[in-house]
Amino acid sequence: MVTNISKMNHYKYLFLTLWYLFLLLAAGISTGASVTEARNHLYDIRYWSSPTFTRIVLDLKGGARYDSFSLKKPDRLVLDLKDFDGYVPKKLVRIDDGIVKRIRASRKSRGIVRIVIDLEKKSGHKIFPLKKISKKPPRLVVDITRPDLERAVRVKREKTRELKKKGDYIVVIDPGHGGEDPGAVGRKGTKEKDIVFDIAKKVVWKLNRRKGIKAYLTRKGDYFIPLRKRIEIAKQYGADLFISIHADSSFSKKTYGTSVYCLSFKGASSNAAQMAAKRENISDFIGGVPLDQQNNDLNVIIFDLVQTHSLNSSLQFAGLTLREVSKINRLHTKKPQQAEFAVLRAPDIPSILIETDFISNPRREKRMKTQWFKNEFANRVTAAVGKFLSESKGESVKPSRRYHVVKKGESLYSIAKRYKTTISKLRRLNGMSVKSTLRYGKKLRVL
Repeated sequence: MVTNISKMNHYKYLFLTLWYLFLLLAAGISTGASVTEARNHLYDIRYWSSPTFTRIVLDLKGGARYDSFSLKKPDRLVLDLKDFDGYVPKKLVRIDDGIVKRIRASRKSRGIVRIVIDLEKKSGHKIFPLKKISKKPPRLVVDITRPDLERAVRVKREKTRELKKKGDYIVVIDPGHGGEDPGAVGRKGTKEKDIVFDIAKKVVWKLNRRKGIKAYLTRKGDYFIPLRKRIEIAKQYGADLFISIHADSSFSKKTYGTSVYCLSFKGASSNAAQMAAKRENISDFIGGVPLDQQNNDLNVIIFDLVQTHSLNSSLQFAGLTLREVSKINRLHTKKPQQAEFAVLRAPDIPSILIETDFISNPRREKRMKTQWFKNEFANRVTAAVGKFLSESKGESVKPSRRYHVVKKGESLYSIAKRYKTTISKLRRLNGMSVKSTLRYGKKLRVL
């Protein structure tokens, strides 16, 4: 009897043990499935090249865990992406832009995808995540930086100060968005960044054909520049005028026309201006700026010291621009609007932001793509710049110097009349007294 009871207990114990193991196995299968589902996924590897840095963007399913380290001989940057499903969208991406040679990707081991970035020479780098925004998935951004190239570009920009000493105006044209940030996108797929870049290039070319004006672009290709960096570039050039060119967008496909904006720290002049500023200021989050660089606060006390002159000059220029553009395009707002645009926060530089037209309007989208529109819009902006610089009497905008060589039979009166100035101003410009005589062949400053 005891023996039978022992056998029964033995079978009962065996049954419970098997049942427990079955439950563990089922839990393991369930856990394994959830782990697989939870693993990250690398959708794509993309890049953008600029003169001083290369941006590499990894499109992901979710936030990434990774290790990174550098190798020498040859110079490389390595990223090991952890808890990934092993899928590799591209095994090799050739760049060869003078900064990065190529990107290699492979499945290193279970759960790890290795990204190897082959460099031209030793470089700096910054790696940072970007959360999902708009239609863009979570991203991991790798900026390969070359401080030596940045220094060379900065020195080249600062040489324009010598042109200012000669009396030339410096105008900086900023094509909005770029690279990872397309800006507004039309219903036919037209990207704001492309339209405004074409217009900006034409404005620079036309301005550089005018005597006494030197114009420069903030970006010279399809790559992203943070808003604060755009202001920094304008300052490096020593800009007398800053123009940021954009294309507008609306939920309504019937909205159209040009608007021109200036900075305001005291609230937007209208709901439309507030919405426009919000839309343009989000550029840093779409294009990709590390969190430690997203603080665009400006010292308001410093701004107050110079805002009267620069803001009045900005409003004056905005008004001139609207009048010129109205000759070839309908206006959305007939007067300059104001809001807190981050890209206009250069307190000592008259600055405006132009919304060329609404790319969300199919008819306007088609029109904006034409060479006629781009060329004529550039002509109107160029004309507005010329009128502003000739009319302005502000300290930050100084007229270029002009000279006249005195010919036989000429007098101060005839020369003053020719250049639409006064005899007293000619004497003051040339250090002449009332008793000074005008000699044949003398070089007179007339402006």
